[in-house]
Amino acid sequence: MEMTLSLYKIADAWMQALQGSTVIQNFCQEKYGKSPTFLMGTTPRQLPDEDNCPFILIMPGHKVEGIDEGTFSYILGIAWVISNDKVAADGNIVPFDSYPNASLTDMLGMRECNAFGQLIYEELQACAESKGWPISHIDFDISPSEAIFPQWNGVLVATTNITPSMGEEITY
Repeated sequence: MEMTLSLYKIADAWMQALQGSTVIQNFCQEKYGKSPTFLMGTTPRQLPDEDNCPFILIMPGHKVEGIDEGTFSYILGIAWVISNDKVAADGNIVPFDSYPNASLTDMLGMRECNAFGQLIYEELQACAESKGWPISHIDFDISPSEAIFPQWNGVLVATTNITPSMGEEITY
């Protein structure tokens, strides 16, 4: 019998951790006055509209397993989108309608997107560590790409490596 683990075992555990996170809930209530929307197994190319922000989606990605593999790798994508139309123009917070005449304009949505993504990563890592298989590698990207202003999106690709033992059932 070959040892294997469904990507959805990990994805479901991570989704449960995010949905149950008081840190995530508190952040969203404080910033947006509502809980986040959670999506499983969708694509970031079909983002919900601004009314559904903030949202978090988990995409079971791919895995590397097999009898010749010493370590199995499970790679999942997590995306999030927030909505924020505010900028800090020389420290004054104003709605963005054009670039103000300021020496420094800070796009607060991007800063907030980063903070939200960091919280998501920390919650996922805590979940993964509690299962005995911590996240071993991440690619974290908040470069504006798919979202349309005032939405800001981030993507995290997380890898968990599991070293199986002969005769052991892989659980998560």
